[in-house]
Amino acid sequence: MKLNNFSDFARVVIIDDSQEEGLAIKGALESIQIPSLFYHATSNKSLPQKTIKNIRLVFLDLIFSDSGGRTDPQNAGNAISKLSTVIGKTGFYILVIWSSHTTEGVATTFQAQLERQSDFAKPYKLLTLQKTDFRTPSGKFKIKAIIREINEQLASSPSLRVFADWESLTTNSISDIAGNIVGQKTHQDLSRTINSLSEAYAGKGKPKDIPQNALLAFNEVFKGVVSEGIISNDFGSLYRKIETGKLSDPEKAKLNTYLIFTPDTNIGPGSIFKIKQSQAVKKKFIGAILDQDQTTLGAAYAKIIPIAVEITPLCNAAQKNAKHSYFLNGIIHPEFYPPNGNGNMKKISVNRDKKPHCYMLEKSFWDITQGETFRLSFNLKLFHSSISKQYTSMGKKLRDNFVIDLQHQVAGYISRPGHVLL
Repeated sequence: MKLNNFSDFARVVIIDDSQEEGLAIKGALESIQIPSLFYHATSNKSLPQKTIKNIRLVFLDLIFSDSGGRTDPQNAGNAISKLSTVIGKTGFYILVIWSSHTTEGVATTFQAQLERQSDFAKPYKLLTLQKTDFRTPSGKFKIKAIIREINEQLASSPSLRVFADWESLTTNSISDIAGNIVGQKTHQDLSRTINSLSEAYAGKGKPKDIPQNALLAFNEVFKGVVSEGIISNDFGSLYRKIETGKLSDPEKAKLNTYLIFTPDTNIGPGSIFKIKQSQAVKKKFIGAILDQDQTTLGAAYAKIIPIAVEITPLCNAAQKNAKHSYFLNGIIHPEFYPPNGNGNMKKISVNRDKKPHCYMLEKSFWDITQGETFRLSFNLKLFHSSISKQYTSMGKKLRDNFVIDLQHQVAGYISRPGHVLL
């Protein structure tokens, strides 16, 4: 990875109380066409009142004139305070310590305080630039040397380049699509474009949904352009620099949570509803799906949630021309249950040879509230077109590809062929 990978984003921030030294970094970046934002931080009042989203690179001095003291903890705490004004709770970024004190105690104290704090996101990687190493005898800064040093340190983060390239491709794709579709249009022509895009996505929908539906249509084009950009992007021999190994099961489950569920919680295909049931009904409902009974599952049984997922055809729902909504019932359940006595946790299972009407989604997701891995299992017999008063929205929604998967599972079960033997 190199500095050039940041060239498509105005997401580089410089925080320094010396205008000369801050502008030196800004000049180095501009020499290779990387825009940046410099804050002349004489006090916290010089910094933004709200955190800045999508920052990927921060240059930060260690000692500021308003630290209020000269001890290492005071200076380090002041630098942490300034960093916290621009970095939010989430996000990933590289932090470059741009200081004349990178080899002194304040640097060690700063790193320790940075690691302990939980008020804002910690950096993905920490780099250091000793200011005195980049000054000429006349007091000017060596721009090329600064760039070379940063690139040498960034070279140890090849995996980050994959995500930086993706951000660049998506940002450029948005600009290209917007320019081609809506560029050079009058207000009247742009209104017609929005209405046409909305109708293409949702047919004769409600007027209040026009902006949303237009952008959803826009999004379909965007996906294709981004895919094309990724395929045509030259990653060279980058794959050789990416270390081997895979995530642990809990970490995979955390990642799957993003892959399985969409942040869109509007009612429609993929929406998940909790089913209110009596204990007797719940026991029979779960027993028709899982291999293990309540006694075997032990503490895991109480964590099982009966659900209904809307699996109405996506095109019908988008164009609002469906006469019925369709649902499939199942459960959200822990992936493991505690065995009797001592021993490793055992997997909760669904035997399709004995229960061909059942289907388990063989991927785990991470339950934030309970802090363990869960799975989704369904009873394909319980496909229906009526919503009950016992259903309450869980505020979760499956992505379209999982809705389509469930539709295929139901179709395969309902239309399974018989066998003719002579």
